[in-house]
Parts: sequence; C-alpha cells; structure tokens
Amino acid sequence: MKRLLAISLLNFIKATREGIFVGVLFLFLFLLGASFFLSILSIGEGPRVLFNAGLSAIEISAFLLLIFSLTFGFYGEKGERMLEIYLSYFPEYVYTASKFLAYVLLCLFYLLIAGLLFSFTLLSNYALIWQMWAGLYTIFLKTAIFIGVNLLFCTLLDSAPLALLSTIFIYASSQMASQAVKIIALSQSAALKGFFQFLYYLLPNLDKMDIKYLLMYGEPVHTAFFAAIFAYSLIYCLFLWAVSTLAFSRR
Repeated sequence: MKRLLAISLLNFIKATREGIFVGVLFLFLFLLGASFFLSILSIGEGPRVLFNAGLSAIEISAFLLLIFSLTFGFYGEKGERMLEIYLSYFPEYVYTASKFLAYVLLCLFYLLIAGLLFSFTLLSNYALIWQMWAGLYTIFLKTAIFIGVNLLFCTLLDSAPLALLSTIFIYASSQMASQAVKIIALSQSAALKGFFQFLYYLLPNLDKMDIKYLLMYGEPVHTAFFAAIFAYSLIYCLFLWAVSTLAFSRR
C-alpha cells in the first residue's frame, strides 16, 4: 500500500506541474466566461443557463485534462525508459493502480479548483445553489470511468494519438448511446435491436448519471441515486483496471 501511495503521489505532483494542467485551466476560464455572456443573452433564464453551461464546461475541461495528461504521461514514461525502472521495483498491478489513483486525485484537485471558481461566478450573479456540488459529484464519477477507459487504451495501443482518439470516440458514443437505442427501437430487426442494446449496456451509461437539468430546476434527487451511481462507477472502474492490468502484463 505504501508503494502504491508513493508512486501515485509522484504521478499526481508531476501531472499538476505540466503545461496541460495550466492550459486546461485557462480553457475552463474561457468557457466559464462564454457561459456568463450566454446567460446575459438569455433573458429570464440567465441563472439556469449559467448553471447548465458552467457544469458542462467543467465536465468537458476535466475530461480533456485527464485524457491528455494520462496519455502523454504514460507514453512519455515509455519513451524515457521510466517504465522499465518502475517495473523493476513494482509489479504491473501496482503500476496500473498507481496511474489510476494518481489521475483520480488529479481529477479531484481540478474539480475543487473549478468548483470554487464556478461558485464565485454563481455567487456574483446571485445564482449559487448547493446542488452545484451534487453536479460536480456526478462529473467526478463520469471522469473516473474515463480515466479507466483511457488507461485501457494506453495499455492496449502503441500509439498515443490512437489512444486519445479511441477514448474520445467512446466518450462521444456513451453520450449519444441512449438516443441511438431509441432510434433503433423503431427498427423491425430483433437482431439489430439486441446488438445495440448490448453495446449500450457495454458502454458507460452516462445518460443515467447526468442530472444537470434536474438540479437546474431544483428537482429532488434521492440519496439512493447517488449511492447507486457510485456503486456502478466503482464496479466499472475496477473492471477497467483489471482488464488494463491484464493487457499491460501480457505486453
């Protein structure tokens, strides 16, 4: 456990000092500014637009930060022969677990900074509500899943751009999967319906974790929901880590 925490903290500190972290933070500030001006143009709906657009900006920027930082960090260590040094002292499962844990910590750190900046923006517009933190909780779980997805592609593929593109493709597919299933439901082919249902349940079900609109209109969200999505995310992340470790050990 000490070795796992030590290498995780080392990776976390390294990731926070990279230009990617600062660059994505500036990207978030730009998106937050755009959300603010969009709320001004939305007469009568300004606070709701700001809330929804701000949470979307946090989710997009967090996703970009994690996949770019993890991908370039992983392949950078391979190119610098750091991977061989790590594996001479740590087994494969410790290395992959440390990568996952380090970027989960990075995600928490980034969401804390972005959440505080967003809180200040909402407060200055008299739109601050506690439900914002519930939205950040769901964003954290979504991003944690895609840390696992990205780690899996990094261990499977030899190309950093291909690992990035594959992760982005899965993210976009997960966002649109529920709509695709509804369209395919109109088909007369049972095989086609079954195939798309299988793909839908195989992909991360992000649509079931997105509660921005409920929070935006002040709709109640039960505690059981937050417990359920936490359990779903934990199981999915453990599965992705196990497959990543298996793929990594075989390569």
